[in-house]
Amino acid sequence: MAAPVHIPTPDSNAATSTVYHASPPLGLVAIIFTVLFGAGLSFVISFGTGQPNFPGPWESADTIVTYFQTHSWPVLKCAFFQFGAAIALGEFAISTMSRLLFLG
Repeated sequence: MAAPVHIPTPDSNAATSTVYHASPPLGLVAIIFTVLFGAGLSFVISFGTGQPNFPGPWESADTIVTYFQTHSWPVLKCAFFQFGAAIALGEFAISTMSRLLFLG
């Protein structure tokens, strides 16, 4: 639920006038982004020594190609969750901008 914003009109009592901004709670959208971003990384990052890590840009081309050929399913799951996180981040940015314009 959005927090109430008190905007007085010229001919009314300021204590009785309440206007609500119609956007999702920013905290909830930020939590959704964080969960989706972390879930996407969990498929391609290993903290143990047994599994290979996602290759960095400094790796050789053969290492990168081999990783993507042998680990295509985890990379696709990572891309799916990262795309969802990008949508949540866009919603957060748009809602924040809209609230700033609404508040003046």
